[in-house]
Amino acid sequence: MEILDRAKVHPVVVIGSGAAGGMATWNLTRQGIDVCLLDAGDKFGTDHLRAILPVPGGSVPVDFGRAFSTVAGFLEGEGFPVAVVGAFGLHAFGVTRATQDLDLVTDAAARLKTVAFLESLGYETLYVSEGYSNHLHGDPKRGRIDMIYVSGETRRQLFEESKELLTLGGRLARVPCPEHLIAMKVQAIKNDPTRSFQDLADVRSLLMAAQVDRGKVEEHFRRAGLKDKWDELRKSL
Repeated sequence: MEILDRAKVHPVVVIGSGAAGGMATWNLTRQGIDVCLLDAGDKFGTDHLRAILPVPGGSVPVDFGRAFSTVAGFLEGEGFPVAVVGAFGLHAFGVTRATQDLDLVTDAAARLKTVAFLESLGYETLYVSEGYSNHLHGDPKRGRIDMIYVSGETRRQLFEESKELLTLGGRLARVPCPEHLIAMKVQAIKNDPTRSFQDLADVRSLLMAAQVDRGKVEEHFRRAGLKDKWDELRKSL
């Protein structure tokens, strides 16, 4: 006679691993509650994804595909690599959440040319430093673009380990590996602790959705002086 094990019964089932579902799961598991998190997890193109931004008299969709194709075309034409991070980078690994901006990473040597190019297209530069620049267009359809600039060994590893996982604006888009996406989240938390709530939820969702080297992730938290955050996060996995 065949003996079958009873299926495990979970007291809570959360549908969807996006921002809301991921954060709900995070908070429940921190309290010791056994949670089953369900997500379709299919990988698909992103040309259909739009952010709906409120404007006087209604709302308009941001054309992320157009924004990416424009910036990627410029950077590649100048000989610089570019990869998608932020919400679209998460999406490549089955973690989908709402976003109102496009986050890209490129070579630090491209910073001055990138800022000048975006300003020539009508984007206002909201902030610029050696490692970051933020740009907002007056036309809501063009939305906001946030740039990250990397150099040295970080640049080499990030782009060597990135893969073409998305299609945006009819163009293949490279995405860093999950460990590098998490490293960026950890650095963002270190730079701005008010981001902890959302960024830790994103890290947790990535750890659950993708094959990730947790030893490397722990090292990222340790180097950032955030080992306590990692210890707390690990308990919820």
